[in-house]
Amino acid sequence: MADKENDAIRTIMLESANVQLAALKAGITFWQKWVEVAGEFSKQLTSELDVISRPEAPVDVSVGRLTDSSLTYLRRMTELSTTAMTQFQKDLEPARGRASKRARSTRAKE
Repeated sequence: MADKENDAIRTIMLESANVQLAALKAGITFWQKWVEVAGEFSKQLTSELDVISRPEAPVDVSVGRLTDSSLTYLRRMTELSTTAMTQFQKDLEPARGRASKRARSTRAKE
């Protein structure tokens, strides 16, 4: 009976740790991408502000580029949750495979 209990506890601990690790990696992916997207947008804004600050600069062209940059930034920001979710699912797949193998092994011992 003790072996069954140990196997059950081990399975729960491994599944819990795998979910936590997958969630942590998904969070890291989210923030890495957030920094990347925000950094690119910041560079684009800085560049356009430099252009606009010159009196001879055509403002209508800069407005178009700022609008395009803003739309791209917002689109990419809204994609971050999907990217993180995909990472989470990808990291859980191997763990699910290992968990089902352990469950089959445990049932075979019974």
